[in-house]
Parts: sequence; C-alpha cells; structure tokens
Amino acid sequence: MLTLITPDTEDGALQQRRQHLWQSLSDPARCAFAGPDPGAPRSPQHQFDPPAPAPEQPLADFCGLLLAPDRVDYLNLRGDPQERWLYQRSG
Repeated sequence: MLTLITPDTEDGALQQRRQHLWQSLSDPARCAFAGPDPGAPRSPQHQFDPPAPAPEQPLADFCGLLLAPDRVDYLNLRGDPQERWLYQRSG
C-alpha cells in the first residue's frame, strides 16, 4: 500500500511524519522544493538560488510517501551460499 501525505491529509499522525521528514532534510535539500517549477521559462538567476525554507513548517509542495509493502523478497548476494529472506505481511 502506498499513502500520499499532502498538506490536506487529515490524519494528524501522518502530518507529523510529513513534518518530521521535512525537518530531517538538509538546507540544500529543502531548497530543491523552493526553486522554480520544472519546465517553466527561465527567469533571472536569483530565482535558481532561493533562500533555504524554514525547517519548522514544510512547504505546500512538499509531500511524503509512506510505503507499506505486503511482501518483501530480500536476496543477499554476499557470501556462499547466498542468503534469501521472504517477508509476508500477516493480518
């Protein structure tokens, strides 16, 4: 299952995750969300070097993705013999 966490998500716990993700980013990573829209006409250079957004509150364009897989097949290629683990969600 894949859950998109947007500013409009009503679940408070998911909003906290989104905020924690935002706060865990470095300033340069947060700047990537503050630049001009991809594919937009090129404008003055100062717009390509925006100031770092505040770490306290995520920008409106910042969303989180929460992946909850039903099954994982993990193969470790190191070693001889190689190791394989199969995980299956129950319940």
